[in-house]
Amino acid sequence: MRRKLYYLTAGLAATLLLAAACSSDDTAEKPVPEPATLTAPALTLSADAVLVDPERSDQPALHAEWTAATDDEQTEVAYTLYVNLTGRDMFSGPVVIDKGAALTHDFTHGELNQLLLNTFDLEAGAEAAVRFAVYAKNADEEFDAQLSEIISCAITPKTTYPNFPPSLIMVGAATPWQWDLNAGLELPESREGSHLYQASGVELRVQPMSLNNGFKFYFSRNVNDTDDPRFAAQDLSAETFGKIAVYKSGEAQFQPGSFGYENGVYDIEVNLNTMKMTLTAKSIDYSTAYSMTGEATPGGWESRTYRPKKGDNEWEATGVAMNFDGDYKGFKIFASSDGWWPWYGQTPDAPFGTVIRIDDQATSDAKGAPQFYPSRFGYASGTYTINLNLNTMPLTLTKEN
Repeated sequence: MRRKLYYLTAGLAATLLLAAACSSDDTAEKPVPEPATLTAPALTLSADAVLVDPERSDQPALHAEWTAATDDEQTEVAYTLYVNLTGRDMFSGPVVIDKGAALTHDFTHGELNQLLLNTFDLEAGAEAAVRFAVYAKNADEEFDAQLSEIISCAITPKTTYPNFPPSLIMVGAATPWQWDLNAGLELPESREGSHLYQASGVELRVQPMSLNNGFKFYFSRNVNDTDDPRFAAQDLSAETFGKIAVYKSGEAQFQPGSFGYENGVYDIEVNLNTMKMTLTAKSIDYSTAYSMTGEATPGGWESRTYRPKKGDNEWEATGVAMNFDGDYKGFKIFASSDGWWPWYGQTPDAPFGTVIRIDDQATSDAKGAPQFYPSRFGYASGTYTINLNLNTMPLTLTKEN
């Protein structure tokens, strides 16, 4: 019995020694790794100062690059580039550019102009101290995020547009063409250097007041470029209707219905010298008025431009902004303010202004729906007086500017 106990004790001891030996071998083969960390990226810029050139909008202007926050290829790191103005808290209203795993970013001249002129609302030609920083963050949030040193660059934005535009583009829910900038009514400068813009016979739907229908005047048809993002609208700090302020963004507009104006046809004047916009209601006898519509007219096919009766068998509209930019920019004249038949167009194969009357669809089809196409006869876009005289059957266009 004593011998059996001896053998059992010896065997147990051997087993324990063997287990300890195996455990020591495993520890040697799989050492515990050192804890990984992220280091702050080292950010550098290609220049200390940049003068933006709007003529090279798509070309690189400033190159930013930074070092990786870790050498461990198994650690996923995402980088975010922050841009802000000197004098502001770096993370209070910055421009944030997510770069993923990339270690560089190229700012084009157009991008810098967009940042300074539109996002930060700075003035063209004024040098601005702009600050940059890169934030490195582990995708699994296993390690502490790291921020680079904040560095600055002096950037001067520049634009190609003049202080006063050659024309204004009117759009808004109160107009027949709504917010479509391509179809918006163009108000050319009445004469070069006058800073006065006018339109005549514009139909406005400003009531009921609860709709908040309004309009504004853009300085360019393309509000998403850096050429000219400005627009003229109601000065929100003024109590008087028609006081103009110039904005680069926002919801400001003129809302005549809130100041007692009714739906109707108006003459419009925008004066950028006095910063005043005026509406003058036009008295039109719609029972005797003719109307016209087409791609060449204000508002296109979606609205009518009225032609008050001037005399016996004579109708005339003044101050009409016409678009003749293309051979298919035409119009028809209707023998009422709201009807479709009869209408008047251009006699085929005849001098411009030779009028033909179209009484029904069959006649229209037979004649090829003969609209007036002034551009085919050398007319250019502009503001016109348009006269229709059914005594002699001519249509005349007289350019006003």
